[in-house]
Amino acid sequence: MHHSSFFRLNKRYNYGMKTLKLTIFLLLSFVFSSSAKEISVMTYNLCNYFTVEDGIKPKADDSKKALMEMIKGSNPDILFVVELGGEKSLEDLTVNLKAAGCKDYVFAEEMTGDDESRHIGLISKFKPVIVEKKDNLFYKIKPKDRQDGFPEKVFVQRGFLHAVFEFENGYRLHILGAHLKSRLPHPRYIQTDMRRYEARLLRYQVNDILEKEPDANILVVGDFNDVYSSDPMQTLRAHEKPLEKRLFDLRPVDSKGLPWTHWWHGEDVYGRIDYALASTALLPEINFDKTKVVHMPEYWMFASDHRPVLVTIKMDNAKALDKETLDKNFPNEIFSSYKTTDNRKNLIKGGDPETLPVLFMDMDDYSTDAPAEKKNALFEQILRNRSQIFVFTGLRDVKCMEEIAGKLADCTFKEMINGPDKESHIAVLSKIKPEKFEALTEIKYKIEGKDLPVGKGFAHCVFNIDGYKFHLLAADLKDRNQDPEYNQTDMRRYEARQLRYLVNDISKAEPGANILVIGNLNDTCGMSPLKELYYRRGGIEKRLFDIRPLDPMKTTWTHWDSATDDYERIDYALASFSMISEIYRDRACVIYSDEWQKASSHRPFIVNILCKDAGKPLKEDLDKLYPYSIYSGEAVHFEEDREIGDKPERKTADPVEE
Repeated sequence: MHHSSFFRLNKRYNYGMKTLKLTIFLLLSFVFSSSAKEISVMTYNLCNYFTVEDGIKPKADDSKKALMEMIKGSNPDILFVVELGGEKSLEDLTVNLKAAGCKDYVFAEEMTGDDESRHIGLISKFKPVIVEKKDNLFYKIKPKDRQDGFPEKVFVQRGFLHAVFEFENGYRLHILGAHLKSRLPHPRYIQTDMRRYEARLLRYQVNDILEKEPDANILVVGDFNDVYSSDPMQTLRAHEKPLEKRLFDLRPVDSKGLPWTHWWHGEDVYGRIDYALASTALLPEINFDKTKVVHMPEYWMFASDHRPVLVTIKMDNAKALDKETLDKNFPNEIFSSYKTTDNRKNLIKGGDPETLPVLFMDMDDYSTDAPAEKKNALFEQILRNRSQIFVFTGLRDVKCMEEIAGKLADCTFKEMINGPDKESHIAVLSKIKPEKFEALTEIKYKIEGKDLPVGKGFAHCVFNIDGYKFHLLAADLKDRNQDPEYNQTDMRRYEARQLRYLVNDISKAEPGANILVIGNLNDTCGMSPLKELYYRRGGIEKRLFDIRPLDPMKTTWTHWDSATDDYERIDYALASFSMISEIYRDRACVIYSDEWQKASSHRPFIVNILCKDAGKPLKEDLDKLYPYSIYSGEAVHFEEDREIGDKPERKTADPVEE
C-alpha cells in the first residue's frame, strides 16, 4: 500500500585496536496520503517538579520557566512526565503550560507506586479511551544483608501508566510510561536487582497487550535509569524473542547527532537513560525525521538534569517491516544514527593573538597504519586550531609522533614518553621550545606490598614566554580495563597521587608556580583519582582548579563509551591557584566537529593562556566560577535543589581519601 525510502549511511568507528564497520540503513520516511496525520509524544523527567503543597522544596520559578520553553518548542500532543509531585504539582504544571502557550491539553492524570513523593503523569490533547494505573505490582527479592533469608514482597516504586488512544481514522496507540528504580542505593535491597525486576514487570505489561492485540502499536517511554547494555534494557527489548514480540530502541538524537538524555553533574557524565521503545507493528509508522532529543542550549540545564525525547508517529497502519530490514536498522548493539555534514562553523579557529593556545587530544590508540579516513578527521581537528603547544596521549609508537610533527608547521620541539607501558605513549609537541623537559618514567607506587610503576609515566615541561613561566604536566592515567591482580580504580588513584606529589614538589621548590596539568585521567570528576588531584582539603592556594571547557552545545564530554552509550568527561585541564587568573576561560573549549567519531572516541579541547602574571584571584570569584561540587557557575542552582544524578553502587569499597 505504501512504499518506504531508506537512506544509507556508511560509518566507521574505531574502538581501541579494532575498527568496526557498520552500514546502517536509516528508516526516514514513508509516503502517505495527504489525509494522514501525525501525533507527537514527549517523555521528560522534570527534575523534582514539586509545589509547596507537596511538603518538599518546590521547583524554582526560573527552572519552571526554562522547562516551559523546552516543552512549548515542540508542543507535544501527548506528554509523559516523571519526577512530578502530587495532584497540586500536576495542576501547577498544566497552568504553566497553558500560560506558555500550550493551551490544547484536555486530559491530565498522575499516579505513583510505593514512592509517595515522586509521581508519574500524562498530559494529552486527546482523551484516552482506556487509562490503567498499575500501582499494585510487586516482586519478591531477598534483603541485601540476608541473601540466605526469605524473599520479601516489594512494590514497583512508581508504578506504570498505560493509556490507549483511538483516533477518527481507526488508528489505535498504546502508551506505556514508567520511571524505573533509580541507581541511588536502597537501604534494604540491591538497587540493580530492584530495577531489573521492575523492568521484567514492565515487559510483562507489553506481553499482555500483545497477547490480546498481536499487531498492537505500543510505545514504551520513560526514565529507565540504566544504560543500553544493562540487564533491564535487554529485558525490555527482548531481542531473543520472535520478531513480532520485540521492542525496538528508537535512539533519537539531537541536532548534532548525540543521543544523551541525562547529565549526571556530580561526575560530569552525559548518559542515555530515557528511552522510547516501539513495538514491531508501530515501527514503520515512526517519522524519524521528527523524532529527536530536544536540546536548547540556553534552557536545558536550567530546566532539568534530563533532556526530553520526542517521538513523532504517522497515524496510519503501515505494512510491517521484514526481518532483514529490521536486523539492518536495529541490530542488538548500539543503533547509531550520526549524521555527517560538511558544516564546520563551530570548529574553533584558535586563540586570541594575545593568548597561548594549548591543545590536548587522546588519539585513541593511533598508529601510522590507521585508515586514511581516521587520519583526515584527526588532522583536520588538530590543524584547524592553530595551537602552539600540543599534548597527545594514546599514541602507539614514535612513528606516530613523527607523522603528526610532519603535519605541524614550525614544530620546533617533539618528545615522547617511553614509560613501562609499551603499547600507548604520551607525546608533547610545540612550536615554542621549552626551557626544560623531563620524561618521568621511573615513578612507582606501592599497592598490597608490591611496587608498581606508573604505566605511561609523566611529561614535565617548563615554558618561558617573554618572561611568563609555567609548568606543564602531561599524564595518561591507568585505563579502566580490569587488571588481573589489582583493583584498577586503586591503581589509577595511586597514579593520580604520584601526579599530585609532582605538583607539590614544584610548588615547594617554586612557591606561586604556574602549573597546568593536562591529559586523559580516565575517570569522572567525582571519583577518588580526581579528588587526589584537586586536593580541596589542602586549602585554596594548594588546590588545582578544573577548567572544564565547554562545546557550542554547552556540554563538556570528551569521551564516548560505546558499550554504555555514555558521554563522559575523562580528559582534563587543571590549573594551580597562581595560574587560574591567567586562564582565558571563555575560550577554553571542547572542539566540536560533525565528524568527531571518525577521528577518535575522544574529543580534543583547547586551553588559552594569557601569558602575563595576573594578581591573585579573589576567593569569592573562585567560589563562584569553581564551586566545590560543580564546575560551572551556570549550574549552581542544581545544588540548591538536591544532588542531581543516580549514583551507582560500587562493587568494592571506595578507597579512603588520605
